[in-house]
Amino acid sequence: MNEQEFVHNPSPLPETGFFSKLTFSWINPLLKLGRKKQLQLSDLYSPVYDDEAEKITEELEKEWINEQKTHSEPSLARVLMRWYRRKAIINALFIIFQEIIKIIQPLFISIILRYFNGTMEITEALIYAGVISVCSIIVGILHHPYYLNACRYGMRLRVASSGLIYKKILRLSLKTLDSKSAGDIINLLSTDGTRIEYGIYYLPYLITGPIQMVIVIVIIYLEVGFTFLAGLLLLALIVPAKAFIVRQFNKYRSKNCQKSDERVTVLTEILN
Repeated sequence: MNEQEFVHNPSPLPETGFFSKLTFSWINPLLKLGRKKQLQLSDLYSPVYDDEAEKITEELEKEWINEQKTHSEPSLARVLMRWYRRKAIINALFIIFQEIIKIIQPLFISIILRYFNGTMEITEALIYAGVISVCSIIVGILHHPYYLNACRYGMRLRVASSGLIYKKILRLSLKTLDSKSAGDIINLLSTDGTRIEYGIYYLPYLITGPIQMVIVIVIIYLEVGFTFLAGLLLLALIVPAKAFIVRQFNKYRSKNCQKSDERVTVLTEILN
């Protein structure tokens, strides 16, 4: 790898306006360059300063030190939530608004169906069809900025947590390190870190899911009456089955992690 590949190419994202972030137009110059020639490593944007490992690790370390001072039993989950609480809430507003629109769309579709019964003028039907189209466009516009921000925030939490683990390992004594296998450390850095990253993406659905369920149940009741209980009962019966499958999956995954730890430990002993 030559020196030219390390050319610093600042990302335009920090200076980008709201509309440009919403439409991803800030990346158009890179796409145009890619149409003219094959992109090289030097053409790609450098990481945003707020995403750099050293910066976010130091920020999380400060929060962790404060947590240790203020709580007798420090919690990493509490530190992570406090660290990115405001950004996570702002980003969650995108997904909440998106899910509300998704609920509205079927209602407009049910209204349009009245046109085929001859109880609606074609002009009114076209208006509702236009509203459905606009809703689909809004959902598409809201989803991708949310997904990008969720991935960035999740990546920051994973990288910062890995940075803290790395710093902790450097401070441990050899005796303490001998009591921990290399597989345990690798699992912390990879498997557990990835769970934190994915958790940021799915966390807002813990809020929107129950709200959606209540709204949908009310709407179905108003449309078909108590007959919806038959379908609801069927869905309720699926929940225990899914819970059983998840428990089995976690059990086998735990066994797989143990075997992975043993394999990494053996490989480490061979290499050393």
